[in-house]
Amino acid sequence: GISTDNIDIFSVKTGSKEKIKLFDNLSQYITESDKKNRFFKAIINKLVGFSFEKAFEEKYDFFATIFEYLIKDYNKDFGKYAEYYTPNSIARIIARILAPNPTQNVTLYDPAAGSGTLLLALAHQIGEDNCTIYSQDISQKSNEFLRLNLILNNLVHSLGNVIHGDTLLNPTHLNSEKNRLAQFDYIVSNPPFKTDFSETRDQLDTEKFKDRFFAGIPNIPNEKKDSMAIYLLFIQHIIYSLKENGCAAVVVPTGFLTAKNGIEFNIRKKLIENKWLQGVISMPSNIFANTGTNVSILFFSKKENERVMLVDATTLGVSEKVGKVKKTRLLQEEMNEIINTFVKQNEKQDFSVAVSHNKIMENNYLLNPGQYFSVDFECTKIEKNIFEKEISFFSKDLSHKLKNQKKLISSLQKKLLSLHYDENEYEMVYDEKLKQNIPSSWEVKKLKDCIEKVSTGLNPRNHFKLGDGDIKYVTVKNLDIDGNIDFSNCDVINEKARKLIHARSDISVGDILYASICPLGRCYLIKDKIKNWDINESVFSIRANKEVVTPEYLYMIFKHEAVIKKLTNAATGSIFKGIRINDLLNIYIPIPDKETMDKISENIKCILELQRNIYSNAKELSDISDLILPLIMSGQVK
Repeated sequence: GISTDNIDIFSVKTGSKEKIKLFDNLSQYITESDKKNRFFKAIINKLVGFSFEKAFEEKYDFFATIFEYLIKDYNKDFGKYAEYYTPNSIARIIARILAPNPTQNVTLYDPAAGSGTLLLALAHQIGEDNCTIYSQDISQKSNEFLRLNLILNNLVHSLGNVIHGDTLLNPTHLNSEKNRLAQFDYIVSNPPFKTDFSETRDQLDTEKFKDRFFAGIPNIPNEKKDSMAIYLLFIQHIIYSLKENGCAAVVVPTGFLTAKNGIEFNIRKKLIENKWLQGVISMPSNIFANTGTNVSILFFSKKENERVMLVDATTLGVSEKVGKVKKTRLLQEEMNEIINTFVKQNEKQDFSVAVSHNKIMENNYLLNPGQYFSVDFECTKIEKNIFEKEISFFSKDLSHKLKNQKKLISSLQKKLLSLHYDENEYEMVYDEKLKQNIPSSWEVKKLKDCIEKVSTGLNPRNHFKLGDGDIKYVTVKNLDIDGNIDFSNCDVINEKARKLIHARSDISVGDILYASICPLGRCYLIKDKIKNWDINESVFSIRANKEVVTPEYLYMIFKHEAVIKKLTNAATGSIFKGIRINDLLNIYIPIPDKETMDKISENIKCILELQRNIYSNAKELSDISDLILPLIMSGQVK
């Protein structure tokens, strides 16, 4: 077949120079010979009507997206996704940072290449005709993916440099004199973080490998040998294999940045003391689909760098589900922000900082960006007339609110004093549904028999975008345990999105909002007409059937410790635990007689009003503090 006839071109070598052909014979899977021709004819007929011209014109931009889509499910049940694929976002960020300017006739290398995502992104950035790729990987399946990728992306000239073998023990790529390992212009790698290499560990810990593994080799643990940190050997191998004017980028677990001793510390020390480290980018969690391990990217070269650029991108990205797994996806504008910040060495508050190597040495070689962010005390400049206007407004408004608070306190005091102790003993009866005694005049009902409806809001997905507009988009994070909504920390949407959401949520005065994600018990009773806000899909909106219960009583039930405990026990979810609407509808609650319920509701209504008044006053006091303190610090106010 074609694969066998062209084995000199379409093949990969093992460490012992044996050639492995790229393609298997399709016909081996068809046992009946008379069906082979019909099978191949059917395939060709499917392909003949489709033009691949545009796909081949787009090259990497087309195939990278298709490849990521096809491979994301490969071996997912065995946790092998990372072995074959690095997220496209990381690959593109690395490529654009390493090669921001045109270059020619350069060598690219990955000692743990996998399917070659990092190499291909960098080759595309540089230009496929301007570079030659070299790789080695212990996984034969990974090498098959890489070879296919090279063919699809116009890099056939590099096929002979794809080696199947153990990079650490038997590195194959040598210099032209064959007296040391080859060195490369660019090295990129997302090596395996942990794996069992106990069988070869002692072979690596010999004089022969001492120069390469300068920082040390992980010991063999008594238990969990698959936790051996093999990535530390790959970092050292990359440093050894980098040309004097070369550049490298390596994906590492974020814990590498802060280890206070051991091999991690020794590697960081060498990079800093030689002024080789260019920078670090700490990525969002769940950037890889199959692991929650937080990762960072190290950038270094063997030429002296003036400063180290540290970028904290951990808060970026949007969360989405890939199958059953939570994944973070970086938006294109976020990728551009990371790249431009790093390349241009822009410093941004709580996002990026450029640090001298000496400062890092003084800080015990720690590389997490947050260690070096400044804490700025705001010193505001303000015009006299604006200052006097603000102070006058706060003074009058606060006076009004405090008067209102005084009235509410007085009203609550009267209600509390109106309560009297009843010396007549209530007849108590045991209720089988609640498994406890309740007053004989009370009933027990399922929640679904006490409400008119329960609804939810809407998540963005393909419906609308966040950040466009001035309407508050309330999520579970905005509901607090004290019964308030923090509108200051809401995402925003536009009017079109609000109408779309409201058609589903239908929230109105008297409804109770309930956070369905743990911790449970975060509720809000809507008392005022709704203006410029709505809810997302994780917030339930529950409307009481007022012929059965009052909204205030139902609100109290949702805040009750017994109900919170019952629903928490029913919560499910591997990442974020939460409850479903049916869990809520099927709980049993006690229903008092009308006189008792009215009395409860009156007091709860008064308490809630006072709570919200105090909350509002506290927010205003915080605003006053935010205005005055910076002015005092700047010397404008005495």
